[in-house]
Amino acid sequence: MASSLFRRAGEAVMLNAVGNWIGMFGSLLSIIFIARILSPEEFGVFAMMLVVFSLPETPVTGSLNDSLIQRRELRPGHTNSVLVQSLVLAAIFSIGVNLLAPLIASGF
Repeated sequence: MASSLFRRAGEAVMLNAVGNWIGMFGSLLSIIFIARILSPEEFGVFAMMLVVFSLPETPVTGSLNDSLIQRRELRPGHTNSVLVQSLVLAAIFSIGVNLLAPLIASGF
């Protein structure tokens, strides 16, 4: 029983690692493609925009989804709650970035 659990856990870790590597490789390819079609100045603006939008994305996408994974009994109310919380946080961060855009631009 325990060896089966360890084998399944090992397979899950391996699949997760492969998925992460594929995602990173896809991101690298897309950035290379974008770098080829943009001028250096345009790419610099694009890179700064990536930083600004990736900062609030991290708490929205990571922590709430992890709470679903850790539940023993998952009910529709749990998934609905995480969905609504994700949408509300995304809206708040989107509005915040738009309101702070002049300040962010002056910082760059």
